[in-house]
Amino acid sequence: MVNPLPSLPVADSPTSSMHARVRQSSGARFRRLYLAQPLLIAVRRGHKTITIGECTVTADVGECVVLSGGVHADVANTPDGLGAYEADVVVFAPDLVEAGTTAGSTAFGSLRVGPAIEASLQAAIAALDAADTLPQTVVDHRVAELLVWARAEGLSPIMIENNALPSRVRRIVAADPARDWRVGEIASRLAMSESSLRRHLAAEGTSAGKILADARLSRALDQLQTSRLPITEIALMAGYDSPSRFAARFRARFGLAPREIRGSGGEIARFSTEVDQIGAALPAAE
Repeated sequence: MVNPLPSLPVADSPTSSMHARVRQSSGARFRRLYLAQPLLIAVRRGHKTITIGECTVTADVGECVVLSGGVHADVANTPDGLGAYEADVVVFAPDLVEAGTTAGSTAFGSLRVGPAIEASLQAAIAALDAADTLPQTVVDHRVAELLVWARAEGLSPIMIENNALPSRVRRIVAADPARDWRVGEIASRLAMSESSLRRHLAAEGTSAGKILADARLSRALDQLQTSRLPITEIALMAGYDSPSRFAARFRARFGLAPREIRGSGGEIARFSTEVDQIGAALPAAE
């Protein structure tokens, strides 16, 4: 992540499972993204590589990656020969998985999407996309079936508990992301003084401003990959009044310009519940 605790398009305080179709037109490696929830990523076009610690997992078309929540990863999406990367992402609500304190060897891996798993995946996607019209128990049942298949293949994603101070700061902000957060208010919620919060975060090599600034750019990446919003609107949602300043900060963080994420791709399904509309009370992205 470069700066601590950026995030994939996954809610930090979820109440239900989610589905998204992610598209990207340029190859890129996103370093130290924060995977807030357990998820399954089924590659539809291109190639995916995910590295967590010393472990690297790859997935091509017809394969999927299963990951635990609460971990940091380097994520590389590589388009196919026609210039497109696509994947279906199913995010598992925490109450469908067990909590844990460390990532075990079975919490991260890839598997082949055979006919039975594909049928289960399509049923889960259909249920999630129609969640407003179905009983929640039906939606949960269809999503939970995917976990059953993963466990049958030896992969058991968990929700890893992380009580480090930077993670606690992020969870507070994510609970009400549109709020005009101030450092003193965050400190108060943690029962700390503002000076103490700043000191402890500095000892971790970060600051409230860096955490929130990185969350802004991560939110922008989410929207670029999964929505049809104009880049200028995404910049505003990420807390940048100047599109050129936003583009410069985005390139510094992710290594490519915002427009390079999309290229000339078509419709993209909206996906993300983490709206990092952090106000100007905190420092802008550096």
